[in-house]
Amino acid sequence: MSNMILLGTRKGTVIFDRIDSNWQPRPIMHAGIPVCYATRDPRDGTLWASLDHGHWGPKLSRSHDDGVTWEDVMSVKYPKDARYIVKYMPSPDFNPESPTAQPEYANATVYKIWNIAFGNAHQPGRLYAGTIPGGLFVSDDGGNTWELNRPLWNHHSRGGDLFAGDATTENRWY
Repeated sequence: MSNMILLGTRKGTVIFDRIDSNWQPRPIMHAGIPVCYATRDPRDGTLWASLDHGHWGPKLSRSHDDGVTWEDVMSVKYPKDARYIVKYMPSPDFNPESPTAQPEYANATVYKIWNIAFGNAHQPGRLYAGTIPGGLFVSDDGGNTWELNRPLWNHHSRGGDLFAGDATTENRWY
């Protein structure tokens, strides 16, 4: 059984420690900042919090000392010219599968980091961050740098190549 409870709340990161048979709260970290997700890396014990900061935007924060101190890591950002399909333009005979359906695009910027996951024991620095709009970012250096998973981003079910032209490029998976 764990001796810590880690929570992400609308008011910050909350940690409870088990002391004897009771749970004792610590002072709130990231006070006043919504925390979308908080978790502990089972491989090395690093604590992670996904912040939804109103002024600086979405950020990731980590603690290497069980939540005593926290540091912000490199921001997760979409590459230049990344875009996503917001919706298909309605028409009287609307069918999103139709070759004449016209999608509406928006430039991709990270609105929220809603989930953090970890690689396996053989991938010590591997982290995953799920974002809104729907993207998956990967880090292989413990969160210091991030890269968009482009095959997933450009999958045909999302509209194909969303970095160039009219997003009708057919991707082929061999």
